Amino acid sequence: MKTSSLFAQSRRRIIAAIMAILVTLFVATLAAIYAFSYAEVYDRNTHMLENYAANYQANRLPSGFVRPDNLRQRQFENPSPSAPFYAVLFDANGLVVSVESINANGYTISDLVGFAHNALDKNERSGLEGSLMFAVERTAGYTLVAFMDNTLVTESMGTLFRYTLIVGLVMLVLLFFVARWLAGRIVRPMQQAYEAQRRFISDAGHELKTPVAVMEANAELLQREVGDNPWLANIRHENEQMGVLVTQLLELARTESNAMTREKVDLSRLVEAECLSHEPVAFERDMQLESKISDGVEVKGNAPELSRLVAILLDNAISHGAANTTVKLSLARVGANAQISVSNAIEPEDTERLKDAKLFERFARGDEARTNEAADGASSHYGLGLAIAQSIVNAHGGTIDAILDEQTPSITFTVHIPVK
Repeated sequence: MKTSSLFAQSRRRIIAAIMAILVTLFVATLAAIYAFSYAEVYDRNTHMLENYAANYQANRLPSGFVRPDNLRQRQFENPSPSAPFYAVLFDANGLVVSVESINANGYTISDLVGFAHNALDKNERSGLEGSLMFAVERTAGYTLVAFMDNTLVTESMGTLFRYTLIVGLVMLVLLFFVARWLAGRIVRPMQQAYEAQRRFISDAGHELKTPVAVMEANAELLQREVGDNPWLANIRHENEQMGVLVTQLLELARTESNAMTREKVDLSRLVEAECLSHEPVAFERDMQLESKISDGVEVKGNAPELSRLVAILLDNAISHGAANTTVKLSLARVGANAQISVSNAIEPEDTERLKDAKLFERFARGDEARTNEAADGASSHYGLGLAIAQSIVNAHGGTIDAILDEQTPSITFTVHIPVK
C-alpha cells in the first residue's frame, strides 16, 4: 500500500469517527426533541380533554341527572376550536343516554359508541383509542367518556419531525466537509513527519555508503601489509555489518516510496526458486526446509520485491529457528488472496520474549540471540528484515501476521496478498 494511500485511509477513518459521533448526537437529539415535544403536547391535550369533560358535566348533562356539587355552572365552550371533541354518556345500567360531537370529523354515532365501549373495557381513566384520546369520568348515576381527535397532534408532530430531520441532514452534510478539513489538519503533521523520516533514512543510507566502502578498501590494504590480525579482522567484520545495515536502510526507503512497477508475477515459481536457494543455508544450520507450493498462483506485483519478501521470511525462520528442526513453507490461493506461510520451531525459553515482541517495528529484536548472533559471523540482524517485509506487503495491499504457538513451541508468519 502506498504511503499516500495509508494516510488517505487514516483520513477516512478520522472522518468516519467524527461523523459517527455527530450522527449519534443528532439521532439522540432528534429523539429527545420528539419525545419531550410529544409529552408536552400530550399533557396539554389531556388537560384540554379534562376541561371538556368538566364543561360537559357542568353544562350539558341531560335532564334527570344530578350535577356534582363541586362543579360550577358555566357556559359550555370548546377548549380547542381546531380539534374535534366527542362525548358518550352512559347511565348506571350501561345504556347510552346521549352522544355529542363538536367539530365532527366523519365519525358516526355508532363509531363513537364503539370507541366508548373499547375505552371502558381498558379500565383506564385516560389513554388512546386509535387516533382518539379519551378520558373517563364516573359519577353516581352516569359514566362519561370524552374523546378528543388526536390526528392534528400526530400531523403536527410528523411535521416537526420532518423539518427537524431535514435541517439536521443539511447540518450533517455541512459538518461532513468540516470533518474532512479537520481530518486533513490532523493527518498533515503526521504525514510530513513520516515523509521527513523516510527522506532522512534514504539520505543517511546514501551518505554512509561511501565511508563504509572507503573503510573496507583501507582495511583490505592494511591486511595485505600486516597479514592476519584479530583486531583488523574484527574491524572488517563490523564494517561488513555496517554495509548490510546501510543496504537494508536503502531497501526500506525504496520499499516505502510510492514508485513501484507492477506486473503479472508467477508467485509459485518465485517462491519455489527462493526455497531452492535457501536449502543450502538451512543445511548448514542442521535444519530442513519443507515446502508445499500450489501451482499456478499468480499475483499482480513487483517480482524483485516479492522475492525479497520470501527471502526475508526464510532467512528469519532459518536464523532464529531451533537447531535440528524443520522450517515449513506453504503457498496457496485462499479466496481472493495468495497466502504464504512460513513456520519454524523455537526454543522454549524464547516464547516469553516473543509474546510482547513488536516484531514488525524497525530495529525491533524478538529475542536476545539476535544481539549476539552477528558476533560469530553467523548472520547480521538489525531488526529491519521484518519491517522491510511488512513494507513490501503493505505496498502490495496485503497483510502480514505473526502467530506464536506456545504449545509446540513455534512461530508462523502468514502473508496475504490480493491476487488482483
